[in-house]
Amino acid sequence: MRTRFVLLLSVLAACVAPAPAVAAPPSDCALRSYTFGGGVVSLGPDSVTVEVDQTGVHDRRLDGRLVHVRVDAQTRISRDGQTILFSDLVLNEHVAVVAAGCRDLDRLQLTASLIHAGDRDVSFAGSVVSLGPNSLTVEVDRTGNRDPYLDGKRVAVAVDQNTKILRDRQPIELSQLVLQERVGVLAEAIAHRFTATLIRAGEREITVGGSISAVGSNSLTVEVDRSGGSDSAAASASLTVEVDRTGGNDGGLGGRTVTFAVDQNTKIVRDGQPISLSDLIVGEHVNVHAEAIGNQYTAALIRAGERQITVGGSITAVGTSSLTVEVDRTGGNDGGLGQMISFSVDQNTSITLDGQPAQLSQLAAGDRASVHAVGIGDQYTAEQVQARVPRPMPKPMLPAKAATTTQTTTTSATTTAGTAAGSAKP
Repeated sequence: MRTRFVLLLSVLAACVAPAPAVAAPPSDCALRSYTFGGGVVSLGPDSVTVEVDQTGVHDRRLDGRLVHVRVDAQTRISRDGQTILFSDLVLNEHVAVVAAGCRDLDRLQLTASLIHAGDRDVSFAGSVVSLGPNSLTVEVDRTGNRDPYLDGKRVAVAVDQNTKILRDRQPIELSQLVLQERVGVLAEAIAHRFTATLIRAGEREITVGGSISAVGSNSLTVEVDRSGGSDSAAASASLTVEVDRTGGNDGGLGGRTVTFAVDQNTKIVRDGQPISLSDLIVGEHVNVHAEAIGNQYTAALIRAGERQITVGGSITAVGTSSLTVEVDRTGGNDGGLGQMISFSVDQNTSITLDGQPAQLSQLAAGDRASVHAVGIGDQYTAEQVQARVPRPMPKPMLPAKAATTTQTTTTSATTTAGTAAGSAKP
C-alpha cells in the first residue's frame, strides 16, 4: 500500500498538480481535532494535500492516506520556528498538521489550524546493500524511536558534500564503505527523500565455533557451528569455518561456512599453548574471535583444542583397543558428528557393563552404550563407556478376552453335542 502512495507521490510531484479545493466542514457534522505528519504532494490556492506517514495516537486511520487540508486566514504556518506564508511551502516538504474536521472519515473536510514545516531528522541502522557515486542503500534493522516505519525497509540515502562519514571515528570517503557493512545513519528527510548528515561505519566483533574443513599453506576452512556476539587484503593467510554455533548477535552465521583472514596479529593457541596456522588439522574444532567489515572477517584469536562429546547408541564393532558406535543420541553441542563413530580405548578409559566394572573384551556388538570422549578432528578417545546388554523382549501373551472367547466356544460346542446325543436316543 505504501509503495502505491510513494509512486503516486512521484507522479504528483513531477506534474506539480494543484490540490483540489476543500470545502469547510458542514455545519451538521461533529468536529474533532486531528494531528498527523507527512510529505506535501500538491498545493492549491487555499489547500494542501499531505501523504500521511505519522499520526497522533487517536488518528491512526489516517496513516498512509492522501489527506486534503483547507487553509484559511486563521491557519498559522511556520518553518523551523519562523512564521512563513502558505505560498512558501514546497512540494515534498515534510509538514506536521493540526486540523479540525468531521469525525466521519467519509466527510473529513479538514481545516488546518497549524502547519509546521521543516526538515525532519531520522536515525536508523542496517547493512549496506548497494553503493552509488553519491548515494547508498541501507537495509534497515534498527530505527530511532520516532522512525519505526523504516524498520525492515531498504532506504536510499543521498550523500552530499556536507555528509560526514566515519569508520572507528576516523573520516573516510563514501567509496571506502563496503557492501554488507553495518552503518548507523543520521539523515534529514523531506517527504520520502533522505540526505545523510552523518554515517558511522565500523568493525563488528564476532565469535564463532566450528570444525575446520580444509587447511592449506595460505588458507584454513572451518565449518562454523557456533558464533557469538584489518583489511583482509593485508592478510597473509585465511581459514574457513563451517559454523555450528553462534553468539547472541551473530545468529546469521550459524550453519554457514565462513572464511577468516589470518595475519601477523592473529593469535592461535591449542590448550593454552601458542601454535602456528599449519599446526591446525582438518576436522579440529576451533573457536574464532574476529573483526568484521561487511562480510570480510579477520581473525584476532583462534582457540583450538580437544573437543568433549557425549553420545549414545548401539555398539557395532569391538576391537582390541577400539569400539564403534552407531549413534542415535547426542549431547546438546554434539550435533553433526555422523552416524558411526569409532573411539580409541586405552588404559585410562573407564568401562562398565550393566553397572559393573568390565573389560573392553566383555562388550559385544548389539550392546547399548553411552560414551563420553575427547578428540581432535574426527579422532576420539573414550574416557568413559557405560554399556548394558539389551534385555530380550517378553513374549506376547494372548489377551484375556480372546481366552474367554475360546472357552465360551468350547462350552457351546459341548452343549450342542450333548443335545444332539439326547435327541438320538430311542
